[in-house]
Amino acid sequence: MHDKEFDERLAEWVKSQREKKLRVSRRLIQIQALKMASALTNEDDEEIVFKVIFLRYFLTFMEVVINALI
Repeated sequence: MHDKEFDERLAEWVKSQREKKLRVSRRLIQIQALKMASALTNEDDEEIVFKVIFLRYFLTFMEVVINALI
């Protein structure tokens, strides 16, 4: 799976949640992306897994920064 395919699958998940009138926060998207990435086993998907892990830490860092500014 390539980045574009991964992004499209994640976007479809977001759309499906919103169609069900469920709240979709950045944290929930992050958790879903991690679930999807952990399900990948192909070596070609290592780059996606790395990007998702990086995104997780980046969002956590930004959350800390924003909370410190408030």
